[in-house]
Amino acid sequence: MSFFHFPSRTFLFHLLAALALAPGAYSESLVFLAKDGTAQFHLVLDSDPSGLDTTVAEDLVGTIEKISGAKVSTEDDKDGKIPVYLGERDEFSNLPIEIPPLDEEDFLLNVTPNAIYLIGGSPLGTSHAAYTLLRQVGCRWVMPGEIGECLPKSKDLSIKVQERFESPDFSFRDIWYAYGCSVEASKRRADWLRRNRMHRPPVQHGHNLTNTLAVFAPFEERPDLYSLENGVRTKNQICTSNPEAVALVVKAISEYLKKYPDTQAYSLCPDDNTDFCECENCTALDSGHMDRGGRPSISDRYQVFLNQVLEGLSKEHPDVLVTHYAYNENHTDPPVNTPVHPNTGIFLTTSVFCSAHGIGDEFCDSRMDFKQLLSEWTAKTKHVYIYEYDPVPYSGGLPWPMWDAHGREMKVYKELGVQGFSFEGQDSWASYFPNYYIGAQMMWNAEQDYHPVFEDMLDSFFHEASAPMKEYYRILASKIGSVEKKVEWGLLDYPKYFPREVVEGCREALEQAEAKANTPMVKKRVEMVRMSFDEMDAFTAMKTAGPETKWDEYQQMVKRLEDSIQRMEETNEDFLLADIAREKTLAGISDRFAMEQGFINKWRICGPFDNVGKEGHDRVYGPEEGIDLTATYTGKEGETASWKVCEVPEWQGYVDLKAQYDQDNFVVAYAVNWITLDQGPKEVEFRVGSNDSVKVFLNGEEVWANPISRPASADDDIVPVTLPKGTSQVLLKIGQTGRDWGFYFRITEPNSTTPVSGAEISIDPPK
Repeated sequence: MSFFHFPSRTFLFHLLAALALAPGAYSESLVFLAKDGTAQFHLVLDSDPSGLDTTVAEDLVGTIEKISGAKVSTEDDKDGKIPVYLGERDEFSNLPIEIPPLDEEDFLLNVTPNAIYLIGGSPLGTSHAAYTLLRQVGCRWVMPGEIGECLPKSKDLSIKVQERFESPDFSFRDIWYAYGCSVEASKRRADWLRRNRMHRPPVQHGHNLTNTLAVFAPFEERPDLYSLENGVRTKNQICTSNPEAVALVVKAISEYLKKYPDTQAYSLCPDDNTDFCECENCTALDSGHMDRGGRPSISDRYQVFLNQVLEGLSKEHPDVLVTHYAYNENHTDPPVNTPVHPNTGIFLTTSVFCSAHGIGDEFCDSRMDFKQLLSEWTAKTKHVYIYEYDPVPYSGGLPWPMWDAHGREMKVYKELGVQGFSFEGQDSWASYFPNYYIGAQMMWNAEQDYHPVFEDMLDSFFHEASAPMKEYYRILASKIGSVEKKVEWGLLDYPKYFPREVVEGCREALEQAEAKANTPMVKKRVEMVRMSFDEMDAFTAMKTAGPETKWDEYQQMVKRLEDSIQRMEETNEDFLLADIAREKTLAGISDRFAMEQGFINKWRICGPFDNVGKEGHDRVYGPEEGIDLTATYTGKEGETASWKVCEVPEWQGYVDLKAQYDQDNFVVAYAVNWITLDQGPKEVEFRVGSNDSVKVFLNGEEVWANPISRPASADDDIVPVTLPKGTSQVLLKIGQTGRDWGFYFRITEPNSTTPVSGAEISIDPPK
């Protein structure tokens, strides 16, 4: 949030504000909106109210009626009531005061004893003015829907005499749902965004490169314009050095801009992979720089392409930006040799950086590296945005406290010149409402101290139960916020950040809150947190179950987790994205009782082999050419690789390759087993989870390949196959691109987690 800084009007604005608030300027310090349940104002809309103006006007008068019971007067009922002017500066012909020009999101909130002015530079600015007034009288919208609406109750409602010109600190402020939501949930989210003064301008981002070229040159018709990989044209990316491809991309964007002229930035973010063109013309533009992500950088060639596109657009669309992602293993860093066109927009993603901290956390080396990266990009273009994951996609709806990180980092982002934020969230507000609410408030005013904002949120939301709920959230964030190492994606280490002492402390605070909650809405809110806590409690108990735990006890833990998810799903769809929660948290069942669940955890393994630049995923090493358990191979850095037996505890489903080898960074290894069916052929499913990439071979034929970087979860990939009668060879190839390395594998009946029947597994081939 800021006062305006335009030289022609800064002095005027500050002078007006000083005069308005000077002692003696008005004889009264408060102006009443309602007294004894009767409205003290009538609403005056501008001469041409927009749809947004009408929505905001209805929300304004409806909210005041909810607070005070007062029915707001129309212009025909003015007796003794002051006017509240709501609308755009240029749409009022005879306002009693002079108002300087206002930009789109700028607004004037002017409260005098004789009138109140809610005037914006556009309907958006007018909306901000109205909700700023409502915030001042105590209204909070903590989360979407009725449960998130926190309104004071009083027949008398007043606001201080004041004059404030205000605008947000960042132009792009959005929190969206990665996995989508229902139409009704989308409407509730839109209401929440509007009431919290959020705004997403027509600045596009998203993986859109091949889609753009395909407008006039689909891959099926012009494969020569797409990326060359291993001598074959593929649809993964485009050949950015091809002049015809550049011209057709310019043409496609130009046509789009004619149809949507309000677009400020068009997305040319590469597709979501690292498979860029290998033709001589493309690779000749590369700098040779090794990207932070671990692969040779393609940023120079891509910036050459963007520069050519922007030049092609400049005649008809000189002000339009083109955006792309600083993202993935080979295009996170800025170009080394290529100038960045001033109309280049960059969305810096946090995907390869610590998932628990922000750039305001100087103890976190990973986020300090992200801060350095941000400085490198802001030195090259002023159009820099942040793409944040809140929470990370593998969170399963479990609590993941980020409010402190958001509170500390926004001022730093502002100082570095960041233009805004796109938060990839999810419709799981039971756990994440503190993150999103604090994020929204700090996006508006990065300079404010977030601590009182957080306290105010909890006071407004939990009222009589706020004290123990403050303790609940303090304990919840006590471990994850203090770790100094990089916190990776996924749930593998979740109990480390939420150990049993944290869980038990949260339980005690929650029980105290439940005892203090005595109003129906506060009871509902505390109950919502209880359901979120129950999911966390059940998941951490399941993940930390010891060897003494019996199978039936473990099944009860799993059922408790399933029940907690189902309860939230049935209570309110905004509480939890239930399908994703089931997918991610129930993968944890593989951590115990592997045999009962069909996980194969005894293999012969061979490696490690080189995987620098993730090139090992497609490189054919000796084991792929035929299994000879007596053979030796040249492995990574010339060391000998040979077959050995790998065993993990019989109860454990995860095969930890990192524990098997000294060389465990940017490597691949193979794992082999033999499966014998007494009857066949039989339709089954290979269920594999890998950290990171994976290939699966059945009897020497590749049946699955996924060149991904991810934490391993059981059943990440489900591959239908047909097993013949007799013995079959199953070979896995598991690549690693940083930190953990390993896999899960089981064979089940079709569309089921039931282990396949009639199968015998052996690490020895048939004799």
